[in-house]
Amino acid sequence: MRAKRSPSQILFGLLPEQTVDIEGGIWKVAEWRSPGVQECDDANLREELIRQATIWEAEQKDAGFASALRSNAKIELVRVSTSGVRVERFPRLLICRNCNRLTWSPNTECCNRRRWGQLHFVAYHDCGRVQEPTVPLCSDHRAARLVNPGTGSARELRFECPICNRTLQKGLSVRQCACGKGAMRVTVHRASSVYTPRTAVVVNAANRKVMDAIETAGGSARALEWILGGMTSRNVTETTPTRTSFVEDLVSKGLSRELASEMADRAVAKGELRPDPETDAVEPADPKSAEREAITIASALHGCRTRVTDLDSTTAEGIARQLRYTGSIRAAGLESVDLSDRFPVLTAVYGYTRGELNAGKSILNSFRLPNSNAYAAHIERTETEALFVRLDPLRVHRWLASRGFHLESADDAEQARRAILADARWPMPGNDVGNPPSMGETVLMLVHSFAHRMLRKLPVLAGIDRDSLSELLVPSHLGFFVYAAQRGFVLGGLQALFENDLDNLLDSITRAERRCAMDPGCSNTGSACACCLHVGEPSCRWFNRYLDRLLLHSYLDSVRAGT
Repeated sequence: MRAKRSPSQILFGLLPEQTVDIEGGIWKVAEWRSPGVQECDDANLREELIRQATIWEAEQKDAGFASALRSNAKIELVRVSTSGVRVERFPRLLICRNCNRLTWSPNTECCNRRRWGQLHFVAYHDCGRVQEPTVPLCSDHRAARLVNPGTGSARELRFECPICNRTLQKGLSVRQCACGKGAMRVTVHRASSVYTPRTAVVVNAANRKVMDAIETAGGSARALEWILGGMTSRNVTETTPTRTSFVEDLVSKGLSRELASEMADRAVAKGELRPDPETDAVEPADPKSAEREAITIASALHGCRTRVTDLDSTTAEGIARQLRYTGSIRAAGLESVDLSDRFPVLTAVYGYTRGELNAGKSILNSFRLPNSNAYAAHIERTETEALFVRLDPLRVHRWLASRGFHLESADDAEQARRAILADARWPMPGNDVGNPPSMGETVLMLVHSFAHRMLRKLPVLAGIDRDSLSELLVPSHLGFFVYAAQRGFVLGGLQALFENDLDNLLDSITRAERRCAMDPGCSNTGSACACCLHVGEPSCRWFNRYLDRLLLHSYLDSVRAGT
């Protein structure tokens, strides 16, 4: 069959082994025809895939995926081609749309009409297998009819003989999976438990010169120092490196630490390097995350960063806007909001799960290329618009202290950033929140809840479909990106909002109703639900977890109180 879909729709809705509704029928994706394939040499993507897969690896449910990636197993990036996607009818069990009689053959005569549809229930198992459910047949007439009470639950279905009207079975029978590891479950084919894509998102500059420039400037160590110092220059390459970042860069290129330190000391003496900050240089509790997210920010903003201070302030209107924006940013407990008009994002779907929605409790089925040992990641690479939002580190530091967390004292923003990094350990996507939450979990919930509040408020002001926006969190640096996720997005929407209505957006967040329409139920079960904070699955990379509306308002209250 032929039907048109955009690349984004294919990436999220037409993945291998996924079932989909097309033109009144139910189909299963067999393959991407003649896909564009290229070998992955991006360490950032590999590291992100390993980070996500460790959730399943800890439970021994990743089939060796994480271990293979650590051993440099080949990853192929698969892009949809103009040849499209091949689908096949599934399930093949048919139902008469007039009398609900069931058959496997479309040539079966029924009601003199042959108006056959498909039974929309499927049987599935965590191992990845999916098949048609078992249907009982009358022993005398070898026929069956479905009596549907109008519910989506398979347990409430009833089967009877269309000829003798004898009840054959209540509910769909459950069979053992061929893998030998438990029984299959039955539900409607589009349920999220039948197929949940597992997605990774990384900032991936299409132009290799950007990454080369950052690496030449000092790489992740330099990027981390740039962010800890407040990102005062437009790009990481415009700052003079510190002694530490210079030494780490030379060591990463093969020089001994002794020689690198000697060269750094001479450069500092000549004024060609900045000395290390006088603050106690505490090490981050999770240095790998801190440096990875620093590189993400540096590459996302390189050559395309617009700050509020870069907007026109030579006219009375521009000056008034600067004052409004500055006041709204401060009132929201933020340090800054920047615009990236060429945000380079790579979305990669590396596998899927069936059954349990929580990562780690299901089995990860990674994609493989046909007739190959290489792993496959189905991707979409785009350059789009994004807002980069950073929370005020001093306010967050004081707020954390008020909640009982013990932090190093801080007199300025850099000290606050270092103090938070020194104690924060970040959970993995899908992990349960601790009781009580750790400091890292608390910061993540604050950043994530703020991001979701913005995702829900921004479309109203910008005239953008909410599902066309997505998030990318960098909690190590108290920040997040909100970016246009689909090609159908009209470029210029986020830029227009940034230039004209940023204060209205921030004011709508700080003045938002703290109650939820589902209270008290919502507040009693985590303070986050579809009515207040949840967003669509493609928009949230944390599975709508680590959210807390009341915790967000606690921070905003502390900002208003000046504490």
